[in-house]
Amino acid sequence: MVCRWLALRSERVIRNLKDSKYSIRKGFLVPRLHGVFPGAAASVTVCARRVSLALPAQDARAEPRGAAPGAGRYCAVTAGADFGHRGTGEACPANGALDTGPYLLARCMAHVRVMEIEDPMASLPPLTGVNAGGWLNLEDWFFSGVTGRNVMSLVNRGQGACLPPAVLTMDDYWPSEGFLTMRLNQSRGPAFTAEAFEAHRRSFIGEEDFQGMASLKLQLLRLPLHWAAFADALAPIDHELYGKHNPDEDTAIVPDPYYNGLAAFATVPRKWLASQLRKAAQNNLRVVLDLHAFPGGAANGTYNGVWPSPPAFWKEKSNVGNRSVALKDAGLMVVKAMVQWVEGLDDTARGAVAGVTVMNEPAHMNQGSAFASEADILQWLSDASNMFRQSKLPGMSVKLYMQLIGTAFRDFDGTVVPWFHKTFSSQEQSKWAVADLHFYIAWGGCDGRVISGGGFACDDPLDEIRQKIDGCVKSFTQDFRKNFGGLRAVTEFSTGTFQDARFACQDRRVLEAFLQVQADAYKAADIQPFFWTWRMPHGPIFERGWSLRWLAGLELPAQVTCPPPGHSF
Repeated sequence: MVCRWLALRSERVIRNLKDSKYSIRKGFLVPRLHGVFPGAAASVTVCARRVSLALPAQDARAEPRGAAPGAGRYCAVTAGADFGHRGTGEACPANGALDTGPYLLARCMAHVRVMEIEDPMASLPPLTGVNAGGWLNLEDWFFSGVTGRNVMSLVNRGQGACLPPAVLTMDDYWPSEGFLTMRLNQSRGPAFTAEAFEAHRRSFIGEEDFQGMASLKLQLLRLPLHWAAFADALAPIDHELYGKHNPDEDTAIVPDPYYNGLAAFATVPRKWLASQLRKAAQNNLRVVLDLHAFPGGAANGTYNGVWPSPPAFWKEKSNVGNRSVALKDAGLMVVKAMVQWVEGLDDTARGAVAGVTVMNEPAHMNQGSAFASEADILQWLSDASNMFRQSKLPGMSVKLYMQLIGTAFRDFDGTVVPWFHKTFSSQEQSKWAVADLHFYIAWGGCDGRVISGGGFACDDPLDEIRQKIDGCVKSFTQDFRKNFGGLRAVTEFSTGTFQDARFACQDRRVLEAFLQVQADAYKAADIQPFFWTWRMPHGPIFERGWSLRWLAGLELPAQVTCPPPGHSF
């Protein structure tokens, strides 16, 4: 019998095996670990219901639960249906194989020849950064369970079906975080709502995620936050609503100052937030703090916190407390609070902050609906930038990622590009003012689908797909370099080939090519790329195109499944 061992590389894997965190279930070795990281080598083998762990000599006596006493090196067959496999000979018979997701460890029932599993991490190109979307600023499609479909919801009810681990079933879908929070607050009360958000935040990203990012040699983590992370900044508007909680310790439920009857948010305790910065630092990661959502909604999308309500930020005033305060001014209060908080952090936490974004996708989709004046958008960004410029942050090696988006303007090149160069000097552009754009292929003429109408079909020859993507990405990067000569970043891009995930490409080879071509183009153009996003285990249909943790082979199936509203599993 000819065998090839599957190497599980990591001291942590070895430790977990010794701690019996691998178990035999129905004759199979089933991994409970949520990630496999580079490091020391160990080999796990399975044969004839026996399990053996080959360790370095000093650990030779360690055996996982279920192993035969004094187990030696037993024959193993490995397969990787989820990653694709290559090999010769026959696989284990059907009753001897179980697909466990990232790894398939099959029990040998008969004569088996070699099959080689391919490590997906080895095929990932080097990337600068990744986003922690869905952690501290929610989007409905991340939590759509088995019914998810569109990356940007097309119906007002939204796609959100849960908020694990505390909220597994709901009576109706939720469209945005503000609506979800208000509904939970009204139906279950503020104590439960706060607890539900705390449970989500403590479980969605953890130590293994920071280690996983480090294993991929990522340098930067972009952290989307909503305005309520600095809700106490609005105490001058209404002290009763925004000034009574302890911002360092409390998760308080606060209303949106405009949609106060429809939307609410759970504050983010800043002591806890600072602890996450330190965790990032321990894993050689630096963080870009990204203000992703603003009072009243500053963009038209489910991430704005109040969708499907129309964005009110640019033209309306507060509906609570001091009603003379414009929401734009409330937004500047939030920006000022974030800047001052970063300035006051301890050395370790502050050292972990690589940059800040004063607003994500300012006035996204304004181009077609005119909910904001273009002059107002640019003036607000100038005012927020001045807060950064006049702070201590430029001298602390903290950069300003000035996020700009074409969908807000009728003539981006003619309006925004001259504004940028007038607002930031050449020296600032070379030191701390980063021109920040987003680029997605899931919309437009470059998209890939399994149905007609896209830029390419998912089963086209791989070389043709690469050529198509390459042309699209290089057209973008060439324009980017032409318009912005200083520091540049694409803080959101993905391998999602089509916005309707049911019809997007799923083949791993296509997705790897999709990622590689983009990464190569960004590197050639001296652009920092940030993948959107790190993980979305509760929106499984989107994982292949939008989860770097999944693409790296570090994600296992979610422990809970979100059923459609009104159902339970």
